[in-house]
Amino acid sequence: METTPQQKDNKISLSKFSFIFLLIFLLILLGIVFFLFYKWQQSDTIITNLEQSVNLLQKDKLNLEQEVTKLSAGSGGKEEIKAMLNNIDQVLRKEKVLLLNEGVDVDEVASVFSQLPPGKKKTVLSTAMLLSLRKYRFRLGGRSPAYGFDSPEYARYVLQFAGKDIPNEKNKYLSEIMMSKLEKTTDPQPGDLMFFEGAPGNIALFYLTNNNSKGKGIGIGFLGKKFPGGIYNTSQIDTKFLGYYRVNYGS
Repeated sequence: METTPQQKDNKISLSKFSFIFLLIFLLILLGIVFFLFYKWQQSDTIITNLEQSVNLLQKDKLNLEQEVTKLSAGSGGKEEIKAMLNNIDQVLRKEKVLLLNEGVDVDEVASVFSQLPPGKKKTVLSTAMLLSLRKYRFRLGGRSPAYGFDSPEYARYVLQFAGKDIPNEKNKYLSEIMMSKLEKTTDPQPGDLMFFEGAPGNIALFYLTNNNSKGKGIGIGFLGKKFPGGIYNTSQIDTKFLGYYRVNYGS
C-alpha cells in the first residue's frame, strides 16, 4: 500500500517527538547522575570531617581517662583536679553531653577528690566519673556498657570495681534491695548512696558533697533517659528524697 503524504508527515512528527523525548530523558538522567555524584562527594567530605572530629574527641577522651586513672591513684591537688574537671567538661560539651550539670560547683567537687585518700572509695568515685566520659545509653533494666544502664544498675556496676556486689532478689527492684542491704544515715560521706523516688524502682546516685545545695547534695550517676551519666546538683530532682545510705568500703 502506498504511503500518503499525510502519513509521511505523521511519521516525521513522531520521529521528531521521539527524538526530543529521548533527548529530554537523557538530559534528566545526566542531571540525576551529576546530582548524585555531587551528593556523594558532599557526603564523603562530611563523613571524612566527622571521622576526623571523632578521632580528635577520642584522643581527648583517652587523655582524660588517663588523667582520671591518675586521680584514682591519688595524685593531683585541688587546682590540678579542678583544671582536669573543666577540661573533661569542655570535651564532652563538643558532643552535647555535660559532665558538670547546672548548679555544680567545680571547686567543691575538686576539693572532695583532692581530700580522698587512695583506696576503694576513691576508685569507685573515679570510676563513676570515668564512665561519665562515655555516652552510655539509659535503658531500664540495663546492666552493662554494651546494653546501657538504668540508675541503680549503674551504681551496682560501679561498686563492683571496689569488689562489692549486690545480688538480685526475686520480685524486688534493685534500688529496694540496695536500700535494705545498706545502713541509712543522716551524715553522708563521699561514696555513700542517696536515693530518690522513681518509677519503676528508684533513682540512685553516689554522694559527693552537700555543696550548699538547695537539694540533697551533689551526686554522680544516671537520672534518666534525658540525663545520662554525669555530676548533678540534686536540687534538679523534683521527686521525693528517700535518704542517704552508707557504703562500707573498708580499708
